[in-house]
Amino acid sequence: MNWVLGAVAAAILLAAAMFLRLIEATFVRLGRARASGLDESNGSSERHNGDRDNGHASAPPKASLEQLVADREIVLGPVSLLRVLAQVTLVGGVTWIAANRTGPAGIIVAMAVTAIVLFGVTEAMPRRWGVEANDRMARVLAPVARVLARTGPLAWVARLLAFPARAVGPAATQGDSGEVTEDELVALASAAAQASLIEDSEAELIGQIMELGDTIVREVMVPRPDMVTVGLDDSVADALERVIASGFTRLPVTAASVDDLRGIVLAKDLVAAYLHGTPPDGSVTCAQVLRPATFVPETKRVSDLMREMQESKSHLAIAVDEYGGVAGLVTLEDIIEELVGEIADEYDADEALIQVVGDDAFLFSGRLPASRLAEVLELRLPDGDWDTVGGLVLDRMGHVPVTGETTELDGWCLSALEVAGRRINLVGARPSAGPHSAGPDSAGSHSAGTGGSGPPGAG
Repeated sequence: MNWVLGAVAAAILLAAAMFLRLIEATFVRLGRARASGLDESNGSSERHNGDRDNGHASAPPKASLEQLVADREIVLGPVSLLRVLAQVTLVGGVTWIAANRTGPAGIIVAMAVTAIVLFGVTEAMPRRWGVEANDRMARVLAPVARVLARTGPLAWVARLLAFPARAVGPAATQGDSGEVTEDELVALASAAAQASLIEDSEAELIGQIMELGDTIVREVMVPRPDMVTVGLDDSVADALERVIASGFTRLPVTAASVDDLRGIVLAKDLVAAYLHGTPPDGSVTCAQVLRPATFVPETKRVSDLMREMQESKSHLAIAVDEYGGVAGLVTLEDIIEELVGEIADEYDADEALIQVVGDDAFLFSGRLPASRLAEVLELRLPDGDWDTVGGLVLDRMGHVPVTGETTELDGWCLSALEVAGRRINLVGARPSAGPHSAGPDSAGSHSAGTGGSGPPGAG
């Protein structure tokens, strides 16, 4: 009879330790963002059931999963204390029985067997369940966790015993609070795509949305040299010819210079003025159909600008630098392309910004973002105040290069293959033959094919 009672007590202690360890593993694994999502799904289900059964929504739980995870100690403290008590009692009971029934060898065997059983039943098994089925376990164990969190005396004792650990432990730093960072969200999206939970395109879009928050206007704008403009005194007929030639439906209007930008004209206003002018011969000037322009700093975040454009129903903004000069222009299409990729219409030229011309040989448009160069070549970019491949090469050389001049960067030889005035339009890249160079190298020649590199669209 004593053996039966002992076996029953051991089984109860073992089950309690396993159950408590399962709660620990589940709530250690459960993140705050995931807990909030589970609360929302549970709340939606409860409201649905309430509407169907009672005709009204049921009340939300007093302590949500997010609240429990926000301060894990209110759950983990009492659970850990009870688990340790159960394990110690089990080990002590087995050892006491072995000491009374057997000799020293029996005690050692009993302790070894108990340790193996405890590891398998109260450590490995619940830890696997808590990690692999985290959402399911969180929902099932939430009521027990809430009860333990509300057990005042048990929680007070657990906090008191854990005080030395909090006193000598490391201080919490950013990222230790359970909040999900942007990098973690992108990693979660990639993992979900690999597990076929979402499409690869959806995961890529999530990453692009995250990057958009850190993108500024200067990185997406059409630079000043590529802007297509019309003069303030140009006739409507001349402006329409510029619209037809460029394919842009919105053109900035300038006076003495590009920095003296007065506004923008719309193609539909030009057509209306041309058809309904007196006489209808296009003698009306752009000044008569001018619309005000929106000016924004080139350092403005693209995400903020997009919301402002939506509110003001504008599709084009003029970017200005810190000295008040015109730096370029940005359109709503430019911003959307940062999310979904290039959007080509009937008037856009088929231009490749990246071309593969051989084994480990590439051609890059000078206006390609330098970050894309780093992705393709898998190299590290130095710090510098530039955004494009042309700006990177110009910075590395320290002067306006001549056609064919080269420099090295992280094991790659970069060549200025097409230079128009002071602007680098085409850059070639091939592995460097020598050791990595720490700075700009002497000029050299590089033979490679050329490719088209016309100006980008704006409008």
